[in-house]
Amino acid sequence: MQFQPIGYLEWMKDHFGRHKYDLANPAVKPLRPADLGLTPRDLEFTGENYHGHPGLLKAISERFDVSPSNVVLTDGASMAIALVSFAMFEHGTQLLLEVPNYEPLYRLPLSLGADVRILDRPYEKGFQIDLESLQRRISRNTRAVWLTNLHNPSGVKTDPERLRAICQVARSHGAAVIASEVFRDLVFEGEPPSPAFKLDPSAISIGSLSKLYGLDGLRVGWILCNEDLAKKLGSIRNHLSVTGSFLCEQVTLVAFRQLDKLIARTRGIVSENLPVLREFVKSRDDIEWVPPDGGTIAFLRLRHGVPSWEFARFLQDKYDTLVVPGDFFWAKGFLRVGFGGDTENLKAGLKVLGTALTEWRRVRHVGG
Repeated sequence: MQFQPIGYLEWMKDHFGRHKYDLANPAVKPLRPADLGLTPRDLEFTGENYHGHPGLLKAISERFDVSPSNVVLTDGASMAIALVSFAMFEHGTQLLLEVPNYEPLYRLPLSLGADVRILDRPYEKGFQIDLESLQRRISRNTRAVWLTNLHNPSGVKTDPERLRAICQVARSHGAAVIASEVFRDLVFEGEPPSPAFKLDPSAISIGSLSKLYGLDGLRVGWILCNEDLAKKLGSIRNHLSVTGSFLCEQVTLVAFRQLDKLIARTRGIVSENLPVLREFVKSRDDIEWVPPDGGTIAFLRLRHGVPSWEFARFLQDKYDTLVVPGDFFWAKGFLRVGFGGDTENLKAGLKVLGTALTEWRRVRHVGG
């Protein structure tokens, strides 16, 4: 087996935080230990966590009303994706993958020899998964349907009724739904969507506190799944990392006890930033979007045939401003923008983005 590079993550490591205006980072402004009420005296480097910190396992299981035996702790959602991939895919195994998509979801399955097939989430249908399209694309050879909820890159929500129906279609073909749910906890109206595992016992849910809670540096995530799969995932983890960091799991437990307060902080940030982004899109005749239902990311469509990769590079090189070109998500002509950071930086960055887009079109005689 030869590991395929994950282009988006390699690009991200080279560019995030290195530009005057960073509109690419999807995470909310980071927390510090003091924000959690922590001091050095509260922390231990070592403790019992051979199968994960017992207190954290209990906190996660109680939050989602599942048994601790249904919870697998991981070093972030990235390890969760890897563990599930190793457990589910091998040469010839068929994966039905949403498009637009998050690149890490398919790179390891491809490296393992999986047959990756496309399940479109079209812009014209609000990036929703169409059940008739799913019925046409799925087969008895399909091992899994992999999606994100909220959708990455658009922030669109799959409601429980639709997700339950997707799970039922998958299960009727002997397949499982895998849902990456790192943006799930923040929606702008109503309640967050249910984890896929809560809707169907054959489904697999992946979560973390990295994006919405300002705790990306802890690198702690989890998988919710049936007990047999959880045991298999635990065995696979022994090949990668015998245990997680007790220190990081300890801090994550402290955060879990304050999640309502922390998500309120995020909601406050987004309530200032989303109107800024909405007004920017409204002011442009060369950008359109499906407004996100929640989270901290939006997917902007460039009108008049402006190429996303070339324009993003122009914006980066001339204006020191970073966005994520949609090419990383199998969606040319789009830009992903994060709006979980500083409000003034967002305002200034969007102004520069508009200036650059106007210049691009004028110089190249594009549209209008």
